[in-house]
Amino acid sequence: MDPNDRVLLAFSYSFILVMGLLLVVPVLRRQRDVFCAWNLYLLGTIVFGGLSGINCVTIDHYLPNYKSADYNKFYLGVAVFYPTIIATYHFFRWPRKLAGKSLLKWPELNASTVPLIALPLAAVVVAQVMPIPIPGVHQFLSQAALSAPVLALACAFIVWSRSPSNVFMLLLVLIVFGAAVFGATSSGTSRRYLVGVLATAPVCLYWTWLRYKPTPYILGTLLAAAAIAFPVMMGYTMIRHLIKQNVESSSQRFSNLLNELPKAVQSGGSSEGLMGQDSVEAAIMCIHLLNNGSGALEVDHFFTPKWVLSNPIPRAIWPDKPRSTGIELVHASGLASRGMNFNIGLNVIGQAYHDGGVWMHFLYAFLFGSFLRFVDELLVRQPGNPYLIGALVAMSGQLIAWTRGGIDVMSMQIILVCAITVFVGWAGKIVLGVGLHYPRTDHLVDYPVLRSPADRDRWLRSIGGAVPSFTRGQAPAG
Repeated sequence: MDPNDRVLLAFSYSFILVMGLLLVVPVLRRQRDVFCAWNLYLLGTIVFGGLSGINCVTIDHYLPNYKSADYNKFYLGVAVFYPTIIATYHFFRWPRKLAGKSLLKWPELNASTVPLIALPLAAVVVAQVMPIPIPGVHQFLSQAALSAPVLALACAFIVWSRSPSNVFMLLLVLIVFGAAVFGATSSGTSRRYLVGVLATAPVCLYWTWLRYKPTPYILGTLLAAAAIAFPVMMGYTMIRHLIKQNVESSSQRFSNLLNELPKAVQSGGSSEGLMGQDSVEAAIMCIHLLNNGSGALEVDHFFTPKWVLSNPIPRAIWPDKPRSTGIELVHASGLASRGMNFNIGLNVIGQAYHDGGVWMHFLYAFLFGSFLRFVDELLVRQPGNPYLIGALVAMSGQLIAWTRGGIDVMSMQIILVCAITVFVGWAGKIVLGVGLHYPRTDHLVDYPVLRSPADRDRWLRSIGGAVPSFTRGQAPAG
């Protein structure tokens, strides 16, 4: 084994240990919720920052001439980025205060109103079957179809879980579930969107019921859920490229999925991608091409923000609109000429070097950490809010893969989920009125760990607040 790869192997194992402890210890000590944005992100770092490093040293490299300096720059990026994001998440107070005064009013949500919210969101998948001949509109709806039905599914599932005997609500859940699966699988081969669909029931039940149970009960229930979802994901991994071959429409691809998935699950599926794919090597390759003097790849300052801002502009209007860094890297490295035409995930470390250098690791880590803390503070300060839970589910696959990158593509999808959620809240309040009104808590920096509905209600009363309940078996208080 090459000496550089030997060091990378040891580094990757150490990285997994550190990230694993950051993920597991707070959960076991009941200091952090199991399903939160931060934990999903940490899970992604283990897969695409740790396991991917191990994978890098066990397979043939894309390029044969990486230098020690390339590896060292990768380690430097990791040493800058991860301490910064950890410190930002745990010690920066502004996201917590902002969450305490943001998005406090939401539309009424019950068995009568949820169809008015869920069905329009689910209907967005029609854009994948019937293209709208308006530049920009079709592209937006096609992207929204990947996540909007998942938000709808979460809202419908939470309302149904409060009254499982309601056959009408169960039918609504099944309809929206079908739309969500169609949206997640019929337009491409990515697994990120199916992650959200499969995670909907566990995440919703956790935030409305399971989080108040003893730790062994929580972990046992989640392991049972994983035992169901994991084989489905492995089965889809096995067939996701095959069902797209020789098809002309999204509906035909979905039909192939329904036919082939049961057999793929029964056969055991495929574990492809469980070792983090080529994320770490792509980062090292990016660093190498930026510094080898060939000019094949050059630094483009603030590329990711520029790409995100330009992405909504249709190529019909702007033919030379920037391509994602992952596509550029495939061409710059010569992989495209070897028949490897795909959008490679170059890891947040490689992307930061491409977007400006070491100082961009500080900036991106600060922005990532602030966003993750803001999302998590919204969740714990608005217990059981179906809209926020739905947003977490809808962006879950992107949060896990955010480390892998390209962070330009992942960030765009995360922003889209946030925009859809806020729009639903705004439009719903106009049509249905305000049914969920949460107290303002921006004066509280350290929000307490509340381990039961009684703890939550008692504490909220102590600060003069009242919050609607969305725990199982209880009707919402408007």
